[in-house]
Amino acid sequence: MTVTVRFDDELLALLDRVAARRGVDRSEVIRRAVRAFCDARAQRAPASPADLAADLLGCLHGGRADRSRTPRATLARLIHDRARRRAH
Repeated sequence: MTVTVRFDDELLALLDRVAARRGVDRSEVIRRAVRAFCDARAQRAPASPADLAADLLGCLHGGRADRSRTPRATLARLIHDRARRRAH
């Protein structure tokens, strides 16, 4: 079966160097890399929901890193600040 994959110039040059060193063509390097990647994934324990979303969880740029760990303090501060603004 044929699969089309697009690589940037830097990755393609690396692929060519590896293929030349190993004495195989690009396709063989890619097949071996995909097989190794898939085999490594298959040997891992099933991921938890938190593991699956790890790259989506946490602090975004500019946010406070402790916000999820201090919800009561954050909420209390927001309420206090809002009440103070309304009083003025």
